[in-house]
Parts: sequence; C-alpha cells; structure tokens
Amino acid sequence: MAKTIAFMGIDGAGKTTLINEIEKSLRARGETPDIFYMGLGRDIRLPLLKHLMGRYSTKRYNLNKSKSKRKDRDNYRPRSSKWLLVYSLELFLRYFLAKFSRKKYVLFDRYFYDGLVFSSERDFRFLKRLFPRPDKCFLIYAPAKIIRSRKKEAPVKDITKFYERMDEISKHFNIEKIDNTRNLNLVKNEILEKINGL
Repeated sequence: MAKTIAFMGIDGAGKTTLINEIEKSLRARGETPDIFYMGLGRDIRLPLLKHLMGRYSTKRYNLNKSKSKRKDRDNYRPRSSKWLLVYSLELFLRYFLAKFSRKKYVLFDRYFYDGLVFSSERDFRFLKRLFPRPDKCFLIYAPAKIIRSRKKEAPVKDITKFYERMDEISKHFNIEKIDNTRNLNLVKNEILEKINGL
C-alpha cells in the first residue's frame, strides 16, 4: 500500500512548487510517486458537493457586491455540518483512490485537515476521529507578507486566521511545520530526509 504524505498550507505558501520538486527528486532516484489534489475547486466527483459549492459561490458573489460586507467577511468561519459532511465524503472518495494506488508514495496537495479549519468545535470533535492520518503531514508556512507577494488572493487576516487554526489542529495531529522562506533546495531536502524513514 502507498505511503501517504500530506502537504497543508494556504495558497501562496509554496505547496505545489515543493510537491513538484519532491516528486522530481523521488523519480530521479527510481521511486514512483503520485500526486492527488484534495482541495475544492476542481475534480469534484460528488454532484451534491457541486450543488452545495455552487450555492455557496453564488452567496459569496452576492456578498462581495457590497464593499462594506466584503470588508467584514470571514473566509475561515465555521461551515455547516451538512457542508462539512458532504465535503468529507468527497475527500474520502479521493483518498481511497489514492491509498490503493500502486505507487510507492502518494503526495497529497491539501488534506482532510483543511475541513477542520472550517469546522465548529462540535464538528471538530467528531471529524478528528473520522479522518485518516497520513504517514507524514507537513504544514508549509510563510509569513503573510511573503504569501501576499507571491499571490494576492487571500487578505492578511485570512492568512493569519488559517495559520492560527492550523496551530490548534496541530495539537491533535502529528503535523510538522516547515518554514518555506528558506532556499527551495534546503526545504525540499529537509522534507525528503523526513520521508526517507517511511
């Protein structure tokens, strides 16, 4: 069965670049990695999730029409239990496709823990027992200023909130925080060393 390695981090933290570099390094030494995307926005297989996300996007678009409402909107507020349940079902579908891959390593771009960022305290207590734990999980970190210079998508308050929530989640799971402000090769080699023992 494949070894599972998950990469967490907000858009602009450098997850995808790192994953691609690690994939190249593993292939260069004769390993057989595979990459699975576990975020929303593409490859949604469950029609119900597509419907829910469509409704959510419409609601968000309507909120964004008003500047005053947009200013106060919290992207990392808790989502409903129904939203989280359907989201989790979608991720389980992708996870089992990945887990039974014939490759030696599966690199997850995002993971179930993204759902915990959006969960209420009650849902968190339920979902944390349900979600499978990867063999290794890395939280790719960079300060808000650097993330904003790479990608101007998320406002500083959202970046701060995401990492605050991930710090809380890390207390319950074995998630290693990786400083991605350093040289790419240094960061890549640090992760490869940690993967080697699996």
